[in-house]
Amino acid sequence: MELPGFPDPSIRDYEIRHGDLSRRAAAEGMVLLKNENHLLPLKKGEKVDLYGPGAIVTVRGGTGSGSVNARETVSVRRGLEEGGIHLCNGKWLDNYEKLYQASQAQWKDAFWDTMDVLRTRNPEGDYGQQFFEAYNGTVFVMPQGEAPGKSEADLAVYVLSRTSGEGGDRRNAAGDYLLSEQEKAFLARLNDLYPDIILLLNVGGVMDLSFLDAFTHIRSVLLICQPGGQAGRAVSDVLTGRVNPSGKLTDSWAYHYADYPGSAVFSDQDGDVKEEPYPEGIFVGYRYFDTFEKVVRYGFGYGLSYTEFALSTKNVETSDEGIDVVVEVTNTGRVSGRDVVQIYASVPCPQEEYRRLAGYQKTKLLQPEETERVTIHLPKERFERYDEASASWVIDAGDILLFVGDSLEGSSLQARVRLSGSVVLEQLKNLFVSKTKAEAEEIEPPRQCRQQRRQEAISSFVRSSYSGNDVEWNISVSTHTVVYDRGYEAVPEEIRRTVHDLSDQQLIHLVTGMPKDDDEADVYSSVPGAAGFSSCCAEEQGIASLSMADGPAGLRLSKKFQIVDGKAVKTGMAQNMDDGVLDRDGKPENAEERYQFCTAFPIGTLLASSWDPQLVQEVGIAVGEEMQLFHVQLWLAPGMNIHRNPLCGRNFEYYSEHPLLSGMTAAAVTRGVQSLPGCGATIKHFACNNQENNRFHYNAMVSEHALREVYLKGFELAVRESQPAAIMTSYNKINGIHAANSYNLCMNAARCEWGFEGLIMTDWTTTWNDPECTAHEAMRAGNDLLMPGCRQDLDDLASHLKDGSVDRQDLKRSAGHIAAVAQHLKKGK
Repeated sequence: MELPGFPDPSIRDYEIRHGDLSRRAAAEGMVLLKNENHLLPLKKGEKVDLYGPGAIVTVRGGTGSGSVNARETVSVRRGLEEGGIHLCNGKWLDNYEKLYQASQAQWKDAFWDTMDVLRTRNPEGDYGQQFFEAYNGTVFVMPQGEAPGKSEADLAVYVLSRTSGEGGDRRNAAGDYLLSEQEKAFLARLNDLYPDIILLLNVGGVMDLSFLDAFTHIRSVLLICQPGGQAGRAVSDVLTGRVNPSGKLTDSWAYHYADYPGSAVFSDQDGDVKEEPYPEGIFVGYRYFDTFEKVVRYGFGYGLSYTEFALSTKNVETSDEGIDVVVEVTNTGRVSGRDVVQIYASVPCPQEEYRRLAGYQKTKLLQPEETERVTIHLPKERFERYDEASASWVIDAGDILLFVGDSLEGSSLQARVRLSGSVVLEQLKNLFVSKTKAEAEEIEPPRQCRQQRRQEAISSFVRSSYSGNDVEWNISVSTHTVVYDRGYEAVPEEIRRTVHDLSDQQLIHLVTGMPKDDDEADVYSSVPGAAGFSSCCAEEQGIASLSMADGPAGLRLSKKFQIVDGKAVKTGMAQNMDDGVLDRDGKPENAEERYQFCTAFPIGTLLASSWDPQLVQEVGIAVGEEMQLFHVQLWLAPGMNIHRNPLCGRNFEYYSEHPLLSGMTAAAVTRGVQSLPGCGATIKHFACNNQENNRFHYNAMVSEHALREVYLKGFELAVRESQPAAIMTSYNKINGIHAANSYNLCMNAARCEWGFEGLIMTDWTTTWNDPECTAHEAMRAGNDLLMPGCRQDLDDLASHLKDGSVDRQDLKRSAGHIAAVAQHLKKGK
């Protein structure tokens, strides 16, 4: 077996190239929220005082499986100094660095004290679960640092940092969604000392910004999110004007947490983490605020620039495939920049949202007074709604109103498209009706107010200069009727020949992954830090084992490991979490050190904030190059669940509150990864993984209408646009049925309705954690690969195959899907 990694830690060409891309992607996604008196950009050589924990320890990404063990993180301090900004408070920054190191050492000791207690109580317990319990229960709180003292600088930059991760939701409390008392006191002191303050939000998701109303000297606010390994350099690029900010919000930033629909019942807010009602229905994020006319602090699609743009809608044309809108964008300011053209549609049906994002396109870099003409195609599906009564996707007759702008709030009605008759695009069947009748009662949309707003908008439009964009739409479409319940017979004939003669034992091993205690698990040493492997039991029949690595901000592998007697020493969770800072084992004797430095790219939300599919696809290509380098076939990413609520612990991994932006971003990443031979992407977590507390057991109670239009739509788009190699199911239940146990979700929706051709896998340990979700039930429901594999799953399948409750055809179906992906990726090598 070829030894993995590199024998020396020297920086390599791919790291430089991918680091430059990470820096560019981060800068393109940063969102300028406020810029009074044109405080930004900074002038070269400007004197600045820099404060905040994130100034020295800039948070590059979230924790858990969504993290990356990168070579380094460039801090904001380092980035600004390299960018020519004179930092006057070096002593404060030096002292903070010492304080942070001491606090981190104390946290490490506290973690291992907790871990030792857990191991003593239950030495036979699952080590990984105990590790996560100790990790989530021993929270590291970044110290605030000593009080600020005025220097010769009149300008202060404060970096406000937050992190979160897998296994737990955020809290609507001080130090998380709200400022801590220490942060309030620090900012109040800065507000007294400095006439001008720049706030950098080094956060993975939405937080309360009410303090902006009190601290009036905060003149500029830049959302830098969690920008990856090149964080400080990307921040410097934007602050100094080397890059003009062009990011746009992918979420609505409300004034208060209680403003979000469903906030009172989300996760543990109501004291119940078992039953999770979705009372908002389709009215998630801006769909709620816009439809119910609720004011927000910063709206969906919003973002400032150092220049100004003028948009003009020039033409609207219809066809059977959809609507094409031509928009001219002119840079009317003094510096070059990019803008995002956004089109929102208002459809006739009164039960739908007032406006929905229907299409978007980012311009090229426009010089002052330069104009670009962009054509945005809006497929007919962008105007459909799911009708539960008829179980079909329908476009309703009436006026479709198109609002054009560079944010939702800044958009105006620019076109009316009149459809004379309703059109049924696809005839389905309802798949997700609750069997327990426990669906939440949904809020009622303001139908009368909505209709009145539409009429007022039409009246104004008819009187406007845009009335030339008033067109008829005649769609000639044949209704597509889906054929359901296609099992083994849908597997291609050549793949069926491959699995036909496999033994029962081979079939069972193929669909249960490769446990680390398996006799052949030495394969784990071939990719140190890999999340898992599929079985190699049928390699003689041409079904190769698949190696898998976590994501989605890059590959999560061991950045350093040892080789003894020609084999890589298996790395544990301590080496693979948070850059190995928790590791206490040290280096074995006579060991050769090896290195696998993976690039930490910006978090998913920041990538989506670029609104630039081409850029995101470049990131996917770079990830694919590292997959090839470190022998990874399946990347367990992109994550693409909806930002239903700002407190979800994994929102940083995901893209947006809206499925169109989520689906198109995931498709772009997937296309990038899969453009490289031998590389596959895995979209996750399918579906409704919108909270982390009690994530193995909670029940999402959601209507079929909301599921179809919000929580499944992004996955559908990603499948149809990019055909990912794999889908990973989520831990939670949907209307009383575990996602992994849902035949309708895995087989009828993904495969029969959307045409998914890859393999479907469980999330790790799905079948270990709930007696209602067993190996044979998950496999029978359409999970082809039960990960990471364990003796319990093997025994479960064997016993149920023996007593006839598992059909061998189902095993062959799952094995066929695995074989198809394995052979496709192998051919690409």
